Amino acid sequence: MPKLQKIVLFLMTICVSYVGLGQVVNYDFVQPVPPEYGNILSIPPKLFGNYRDTSGNQKITVKARGIYISSNIYGSISREEIRESSKYEVRNDHIFGINEYDSLPCTLEGENYYFGLRKTTELFSFNGANTLRKQNIDRLDNNYILCFSENGYWLPMLLNFTDNKLIIYNPSFDDVENAFDVITDKFREEKEGVTRIHLHPGGEEWEKIDLSLYFSHPTVYLRE
Repeated sequence: MPKLQKIVLFLMTICVSYVGLGQVVNYDFVQPVPPEYGNILSIPPKLFGNYRDTSGNQKITVKARGIYISSNIYGSISREEIRESSKYEVRNDHIFGINEYDSLPCTLEGENYYFGLRKTTELFSFNGANTLRKQNIDRLDNNYILCFSENGYWLPMLLNFTDNKLIIYNPSFDDVENAFDVITDKFREEKEGVTRIHLHPGGEEWEKIDLSLYFSHPTVYLRE
């Protein structure tokens, strides 16, 4: 494996930590949310298509079988590392050995070759580990809660399809602790210097959470 330098991962991340005064607090959920709704049985065809963020680095693809994100990954490898390894080779401005299936275009700057590749990651599929539920089944909107399975717990984000746009809201825990006061069933876990609070809201408690505070980091994707 090369020592990849200056790797920039344009992958979707979930903001789940609050850092202050040297303390790190992570929040997650004991079960997928909203707790009283089941998983959707199908994705409406009107939502199908490609949605790209304003930077052009990420593309969300919505299909009948699931939701996927394609992201650019940039990296570099030194000329010395290539010389010392039989696994890597540069020919005609392409580097071999980084991607096992194909060569990658590269550019030499100083003593480093720089390259980029496209990576596709599954966010949701009907046979996958993550869940997708309507935010409110009584409304005719296109708001969904996507929950990621993580070590036996669940991390949610809000997906809002509207006006040929997909807006994804990652959760924020900055100054949002009071929003969880309505939840009675929760427990704290201390591990490796990190406080983890596991939340188990009932249906009425979930409805009382101020989601505008909770989902406060939007990323806009425009439909292609």
